Amino acid sequence: SDRFPFDQVVRLRPWTEAEIAALLHARNTAAGLAPSFERLVATRAAERSILTEEGARMETWYMRLLRDYAQGNPAVALHFWARSMAQGDGGAVEVRLFEAPEMADVDVLALNRLFVLRAVVQLELGTPETIAAGTGLGVDVVRDALRSMRARGYVEPCPGGIRVSWHWYRAVTRVLARQHLLEL
Repeated sequence: SDRFPFDQVVRLRPWTEAEIAALLHARNTAAGLAPSFERLVATRAAERSILTEEGARMETWYMRLLRDYAQGNPAVALHFWARSMAQGDGGAVEVRLFEAPEMADVDVLALNRLFVLRAVVQLELGTPETIAAGTGLGVDVVRDALRSMRARGYVEPCPGGIRVSWHWYRAVTRVLARQHLLEL
């Protein structure tokens, strides 16, 4: 019964590109934002009509990029969408390429820390006690691992426990899958 959280698997369907784009457009509308994709367009487009047409294509491409990076996870896509926006000249909101975290940082973690990360991913919200019960590691070992990973930004506290931060979520899950510790 101590390992109960790991006995159930719930699979959610990844969101499609259209669903992610609709979410981001709805959030932009709610915030009163009209982000410009023109900064992502090559400077060769001197004419305004070409620039507008290229901007629309760039928006479609960027929504696809976000969906692919997030692998259909709307929270991850929304996080990186927010990180993509910057205030440009004249106060206009511009879209810039986001910087994904380096998976190599997670790759070098000790195996017990990877087990703790796996437990946090699977529990979604874990406490040191539930993580220790699920991994078989001591509570002190789990607390130490969580403290170290929190300092690096991999995990963050929230009401009800600790979760993997949205910024590191894709890097963490990809490393865990590559280490055969998580099935994607």
